[in-house]
Amino acid sequence: MPFDKLLVNQLDKGAACKKENIDIYFDDEPRNYKSVESSGIDVYLFTKYANELLEDYKRVNSIKEIYKIIKNKEKNKV
Repeated sequence: MPFDKLLVNQLDKGAACKKENIDIYFDDEPRNYKSVESSGIDVYLFTKYANELLEDYKRVNSIKEIYKIIKNKEKNKV
């Protein structure tokens, strides 16, 4: 799956995403989700065992779902 940027080792994911003009973000860590969400960026929590019982998160459960979300977003930009 092609991507424009990969951000790693960022302490404040929300600020990093805002600085890089990221428009969609996926993570499996609720703390990062909240940081990015508070920056106004479209964000999804990748479900894993440690976060599956948490509520009030937009979720993805597979790479296939991520791909569909990205393709839909690209289609709607046109």
